[in-house]
Amino acid sequence: FVNEGSYTVRVKVGDGDGGEVIAQLSVAIGNSAPALGEFPDATGVEGQPVLLQAEATDLGGLDRLLYSWDFGDGAETTTDTPLVEHIYANSGSYTARLTVTDDAGAAVDGEAQVTVANLPPVAGVDNPPLVALEGEELTFVGTGSDPSPADELQLEFRWDFGDGSEVQEGRVVTHVFADEGGGRFDVTLTLTDPDGADDQASVSLLVSNVRPALEELPDLQAEEGIALLLVAPASDPGSVDELTWTWNVGEAPAVETAGPE
Repeated sequence: FVNEGSYTVRVKVGDGDGGEVIAQLSVAIGNSAPALGEFPDATGVEGQPVLLQAEATDLGGLDRLLYSWDFGDGAETTTDTPLVEHIYANSGSYTARLTVTDDAGAAVDGEAQVTVANLPPVAGVDNPPLVALEGEELTFVGTGSDPSPADELQLEFRWDFGDGSEVQEGRVVTHVFADEGGGRFDVTLTLTDPDGADDQASVSLLVSNVRPALEELPDLQAEEGIALLLVAPASDPGSVDELTWTWNVGEAPAVETAGPE
C-alpha cells in the first residue's frame, strides 16, 4: 500500500470444477511519518549564498513532502525540494532547523550547524587631492563597503597622512601639511569592520613649498648717529619652516638674523 487510507480486499477461491467462494475484508493503512536522513553542517561567508541540503524519505510513495527551513537568523522559508540557498547577513555560528512534513501532517525534525565566516571591507578614497601647497587645508573623503550590511554601519575609518602627525578618525577629515618635507606623502586610509578585518587604500600626494610673505615696510627717517631699529615682519604657510632675514644696508656687508629685527 503506497498511501494511507481504508481499502477493501476481495478474495475468490475456486476448486477447478466450477465451485468458488468469495470473501472480502477491510484494511486500514495508517500514515507513517517521513524519515530524515543526512542533514549535514554547512559553511559559507557573509553576504553570499550558503547551500543547505537534506535527504528525506516517506514510505507513502504518493506523499508530497514539504520542507520548512528556519535558518537561525530570524529568516524562514518553505520549499518542496530538500535543498535551499540562504544569505547570512553577518558572520557567526547559526543553528538551522528543518521540518519535513507529509500530506497527512506527519513531520520529522532535524538541525544542522552553519558556520559563516567574516569578509573584510573594501576601502577607497573619493576624488583625493594629488597636489597641494604647504599650509593648505585639504579635505579627504573615505569610502567603504562591507558584504555585511550590519558591519557596514559600524566601519571605522583611520587616516595616516605620512607626515608624522596624529592618526585621524572619521569618514571625512581635513588635514594641513605643515611643511613640504620630501615633497611627496603617502596618505593611507585603514578601514576596519567590527570583527577586526580591515582593508587599506592609499593616495600619493605631492606637497610644494610656498615662499614666505613679507609685510609692507614703511619708509623711515632718522638723524645720523642715532641707532635705528629696523623691523620686517614675515610669515610662512609652512608652520615648521625656519625663516632667516638677510639685511643689506647701503654698502655695508649683509647681516643675517633669525628674527625680523
